[in-house]
Amino acid sequence: MTDQRSRLLRQVSLVTFGLTMFSGTSAWAQQAEVPTPVAADPAPATDVTPQDTVGLEDIVVTAQKSEQNLQKIPIAITAVTSETIASRGFTNVSQIAQTVPNLTFDSASPVAGSSAAAVVFLRGVGQTDFLLTTDPGVGTYVNDVYMSRSIGGVLNLLDIDRIEVLRGPQGTLFGRNTIGGAIAVTTGKPKNETEGVIEVTTGSYKRADIRGILNVPIINDKLAFRMSFSSKTRDGYIDRVLAGDKAGNENQQSARAALRWWATDNLTIDLDADATRGREQAQGATMLATDQEIQASSLGALFNACVSNAIPGCAARLPVSEQHLYDTSYVTHDPYKTNSTNFNVSDLDIIGTSLTAAWRLGSVNLKSITAFRHMKSHFGYDTDGTPLSLGATDDRWTHNQFSQEFQVTGKAFDDRLSYLAGAFYFNENGLDTADVPLYTGLFPALGIPVSVSGYIRVKNSNYGFFSQLTYALTDAFRLTVGGRYSHERKYLDVSKFLLKDLGIPLVADPYGSKDFNKFTPKVSIDWQATPRTLFYASYSQGFKAGGFTGRYTEPRQTVDSFAPETVTSFEIGSKNELFDRHLRLNLAAYRANYRNIQIVVQENITPLTRNAAKGRIQGFEVEATALPFDGLELTYALGYTDAKYLKITDPRAQITTSDLFVDTPKWNMSGGIQYTFDLGSAGSIIPRADASYRTEQAKDAINTPEIVQKAYALVDVHLTYRTPKQDFQVSAFVTNLTNKAYLISGLSSLPSLGIVDGIYARPREWGLSVTKKF
Repeated sequence: MTDQRSRLLRQVSLVTFGLTMFSGTSAWAQQAEVPTPVAADPAPATDVTPQDTVGLEDIVVTAQKSEQNLQKIPIAITAVTSETIASRGFTNVSQIAQTVPNLTFDSASPVAGSSAAAVVFLRGVGQTDFLLTTDPGVGTYVNDVYMSRSIGGVLNLLDIDRIEVLRGPQGTLFGRNTIGGAIAVTTGKPKNETEGVIEVTTGSYKRADIRGILNVPIINDKLAFRMSFSSKTRDGYIDRVLAGDKAGNENQQSARAALRWWATDNLTIDLDADATRGREQAQGATMLATDQEIQASSLGALFNACVSNAIPGCAARLPVSEQHLYDTSYVTHDPYKTNSTNFNVSDLDIIGTSLTAAWRLGSVNLKSITAFRHMKSHFGYDTDGTPLSLGATDDRWTHNQFSQEFQVTGKAFDDRLSYLAGAFYFNENGLDTADVPLYTGLFPALGIPVSVSGYIRVKNSNYGFFSQLTYALTDAFRLTVGGRYSHERKYLDVSKFLLKDLGIPLVADPYGSKDFNKFTPKVSIDWQATPRTLFYASYSQGFKAGGFTGRYTEPRQTVDSFAPETVTSFEIGSKNELFDRHLRLNLAAYRANYRNIQIVVQENITPLTRNAAKGRIQGFEVEATALPFDGLELTYALGYTDAKYLKITDPRAQITTSDLFVDTPKWNMSGGIQYTFDLGSAGSIIPRADASYRTEQAKDAINTPEIVQKAYALVDVHLTYRTPKQDFQVSAFVTNLTNKAYLISGLSSLPSLGIVDGIYARPREWGLSVTKKF
């Protein structure tokens, strides 16, 4: 049945692609538009044509550092607008994966326990690890500021104007190089008018959310202020049966303030500040299997030998609370129940500031972005999923980052050449104070000090130079060339990470320092076949630096390191607006060669990053929006990813060429239907239904069967009433309507601890929101 479904999906997609290519061969009707990079806001020059009076509205994005119509940009990009966020009821950035093809965004990372750990994969490229020593494969930017760490990456969607998801390597447009793609978030900007929004939401698990936005002009046409706030609380959905409490709750408060100064007609200065405070329970992991079911060679088997007195005198030296076999009795067989009793905390404090200045000097635009961010976080993970003290982690983070970016954009040669040049500097330092009390009951009973603790310090720096030039060869054809030079330095200090009971460093030579340099090019050509049909083809390279392993639970001579990974990507695509702009249909197909793939594997009792393999990834995406008639809107997205390991380059990685890539389903699709019933002077009623579907996906590199999530579908429904002036609305909704239990993360520690555990997403929930605009 699965093969039949796959064949049908391929046939539908090929037919759709063929029809679109045929429709795009009609004659050229008018001069194509050439993008004009502009500064942040000092002048109204853009590359957006006037909106037609019928059909779909233009979507304006700034992916190429100018305001442009999405349909005129020759790259695969999805724009999630503020209207989409509101109609779908999205509250954090991970939820956009329900609408973006070939994107997986999990809000939990293996081993972390943090409720704010982002795990993002795009077209098969990403990273599961949350450590300070490991970079994400997909970059996240907020108002052009790079967010460097996984912890804190599940952003609150507070006063968001739009989210742009760019697929494939991104090195010629963004300050920080990113290998798999970019998620660019743009928040609301101060305006010269007074306005505000207040929204209150209640629902399942005692949900109580409130958010507000206030925009106030201070000096007319010169200075404006905007602030927004959000408070979200919701009870946990995982029962910790033996502990008598819950896990997986929500308790987060956020605020953002923005000041915009129109200093002159050609100079705009933006000052932004944001803060987030979270005091939450840990992500609730539940035991799925033990070594008694799968193997008997782990430390779990040793623990059971102690309990059963197979090791003479061992059981008597165990604490009374530990004198229980480590066996299948702790498997609950319920995704929303766990027998864990340890480490149930996920605290987060973030503050950030940025200063952006944009000047227009004739035909040249200058932009400066200066930013600083500070984060503190405390989170823990009960690895064994039992009341026994067999395995756990306790992390306390302090992290600071500073970045400076300069951009120059403009036009030349009678506006036939559009150019962008930039320079970027980034510096971060972080401290992870960790306690890893592995088998704290067993090893003292054996007379072995095992608990490790101390701190890991990182100091990383990065600078890069990037440029992109677009030249109009004719009125219809454009050639784009670009390149980036990146230099990164990684430094690690584990001198204070010790065998706690002995005070002995785990690593004899505890310092590591490495430099990484890379030039990555881009070339593309596009053809504006008609005013509403664009074809393009591109070649690009991506690069992610190597680094050091940040976990040490057993003695080593030196710190463990891994090399950079690279992607070479080829892409063709087409963007179309058909039937008098009542159908928007965008297509892309790609192939990528992926080398030195960085994956996380379990070695003894330590998860390590290895350059495991080289691989090949190919696939395509289809995105469509249709307005068949007034009031009805249909959306559809389809993604196909065929990811394959071609060669295993490190046998320690424990993977095979037949294994699935992590978090990379072969097929994913989503669709929505919305109809507006116009009630005239009484307002309108808007029912909406959305569905998404993904084929199986592995949650670890070695494809442990218990954490390979099988294919599943999700359904959300909304019903909204809106007044004629659209200043007041009430929405009722149900998410995960079919109450599907599905994994968002998993960890296999079979060779070491003898455990497989998993974290499941939230079950079915209902909600009611009331929104007032003024």
